[in-house]
Amino acid sequence: MEHLRITSDHQVQPHSVFNKLDRASGMSSLPVVSDAHILPVSEPPSSQILQSQPVLAVLVSSTVKTEPPFGEMNLFFQEVIYFAERRRMMAYIVTLQDLAPLSLPILGWTYHNGKWHRRYFPVPDVVYNRIPSRKIERSSMYQRLKQELEERNIPLFNQTFLNKWTVHHHLSKVDQLKPFLPETHRFDGKASLAMMLSKYPTVFLKPVHGSLGRGIYKIKRLRTGFTSEYSTLNGEIVKSFPRFKTLVIYLSKRINKHHYMIQEGIPILHVEGRPVDFRALMQKNGQGQWSVTSMVARIGSANRFVSNISRGGEVAKVLETLRKCQIPQVKETRRNLTALAKRVCQVIDQTQDGHFGELGVDLALTHTGRIYILEVNSKPSKTDNTLPDKGLKSKGRPSVHRLLDYTLFLIMSKK
Repeated sequence: MEHLRITSDHQVQPHSVFNKLDRASGMSSLPVVSDAHILPVSEPPSSQILQSQPVLAVLVSSTVKTEPPFGEMNLFFQEVIYFAERRRMMAYIVTLQDLAPLSLPILGWTYHNGKWHRRYFPVPDVVYNRIPSRKIERSSMYQRLKQELEERNIPLFNQTFLNKWTVHHHLSKVDQLKPFLPETHRFDGKASLAMMLSKYPTVFLKPVHGSLGRGIYKIKRLRTGFTSEYSTLNGEIVKSFPRFKTLVIYLSKRINKHHYMIQEGIPILHVEGRPVDFRALMQKNGQGQWSVTSMVARIGSANRFVSNISRGGEVAKVLETLRKCQIPQVKETRRNLTALAKRVCQVIDQTQDGHFGELGVDLALTHTGRIYILEVNSKPSKTDNTLPDKGLKSKGRPSVHRLLDYTLFLIMSKK
């Protein structure tokens, strides 16, 4: 497989980053929100807003009721705004309701001098979708906005969430990727469950529209019957069933079979009894090509079968984790993981409807070194607990710079 270079997506400490850059540029620093308060909106423009620089709008569904206004996304949004300004670009955060008319004035959010401000902004050149809800993306307001942006030749990327079954179906059509896919079928109830449990001691039931590890059932076949494990924020719910029939009845009351798929259980790596998988953050670069921005190992909590950060998992460095798991040739393994993630993104680009500029690709390894593709996420997390090397001073996380690189590429491609 091709060799790819990986750059760590390090956590940013805003005080140190902004102060360091400001000393070099003479700009005033932009400290992190602590006891943040939001300034009142500025006066509306008298006629029109002049636009003389590239403009990126980051689209969100709404603000949160508590301050600061964007919850766990605040630091990421601050960095986007700050580093866009340093590159003579303009970036602002805007809700669906405020952007949907797509006419001046557009009321959005910016961050300056340690505070969030409401301001009026020009119509954007590019829109980056960070709406966290499938329901909102199905709304008539969002669909109208998407159509209007397309008619006005304004790129909107990461347009939609992905359907896990559709992604698996498209990937399975590519001979190069087939060896990396666990056996997976649409869940139809009793028949598919019986078939898969006859082949594998462990199977997973996954919602095709799920995310953050929600809604997943782990089913195990034992000598004495079957068990079902279900992950919640408070821990695992484990049920035992002496007969297959009772298992089927239990699941039928909890699962809409039309919205689930069933997948082979993979004997993935564990560290001290905790499950491990790998998340590659893939982004298009300044040439419009898929590149690996970062990769981390995700280590699940003890007694949990999911490694999602939202379910108590934590992040770790890839090479260190591979060494702990006694995987030989760790650097080659990492190169293979990143090359596979890149190929997955290329196939999604070719087969999925919509425009994507950023994807999170989840991969797993067995102790024999076999790689599996677990799933692909079109809204990879940007919260701070997903970043390794806490406290490391840097010039901003690479994912922010690559986002801005791709924004400029899209703008130049229109000219």
